[in-house]
Amino acid sequence: MYQGKLMDCFRNLSDNPELGKKADEVKAGLRMLVCQSHVIFYKLDDADNVLIARVMHSRADPHRHF
Repeated sequence: MYQGKLMDCFRNLSDNPELGKKADEVKAGLRMLVCQSHVIFYKLDDADNVLIARVMHSRADPHRHF
């Protein structure tokens, strides 16, 4: 199930907060992780907790949403 795949990505991020790559070109301090046909945009707080900012389809333009 696709929802399960997204949940797996969230768990992976929780266990490995720096798993995604930097996305400063979208917004300073933002990171991103591709999960099948979606992209998870997130930030890390001072304690390296993952703060999900948005989950978007990979075809969407992130500059329009941040």
